[in-house]
Amino acid sequence: MQTVRFSKVVKDSGSPEIYLMWKEPAKDTALRKLVAQRRVMTLAQPRTGTKKDWGEVGLGEDLGGQILVFPKSLGKIDGKRVVGIDYHLLKTPPEASGRPAKKPTTARQKPAASTRGKVERRQAENVNKESREEPADNIIQLPPQKAEAPSQPKRDVKKAASRFKKAKAEASAKSNALVRKKAKSALAAWKNGNQLPAYELIESLAGGR
Repeated sequence: MQTVRFSKVVKDSGSPEIYLMWKEPAKDTALRKLVAQRRVMTLAQPRTGTKKDWGEVGLGEDLGGQILVFPKSLGKIDGKRVVGIDYHLLKTPPEASGRPAKKPTTARQKPAASTRGKVERRQAENVNKESREEPADNIIQLPPQKAEAPSQPKRDVKKAASRFKKAKAEASAKSNALVRKKAKSALAAWKNGNQLPAYELIESLAGGR
């Protein structure tokens, strides 16, 4: 049987998609239509032995294999066996095909001891820094308080008022005493017949002079 590489088929007919068959092929109208258009390929996936996966156009006898649908017809390779199946060329991820593609393994280099030590110290510093810093959401900003003017003791105000009242009373008493003294002098002068001095004293008491 003639063979053809899977990569060549993909190049000619486009990248295929995995077809999920939910019905029996005889009842699946959409699948039958695709088969008639020569766009279906069935993959044989041996579970035992060392044989690799291969494919054929149409619905193969091994319906337990994966079914692929191509954008273009596969009529040119009908009757040939497709080899070199590369699941990375599918539009659907290889994990969905039921047979994951093997990924190339590369040796992972370990960092040098000096570099590893620097990284560990940097990580420890970052952890300590984060532990010291508090989240901004936990800080409540209080409005600045205005300085209040010192209040004067009420005792000093009372003392000043008391001194003012006392001084006013003393001045009033002195003024009354002076008025009485002048009035007595004017009365004495009037009795002695000295009308002019008496008149002048009375006039001064009345605010004339």
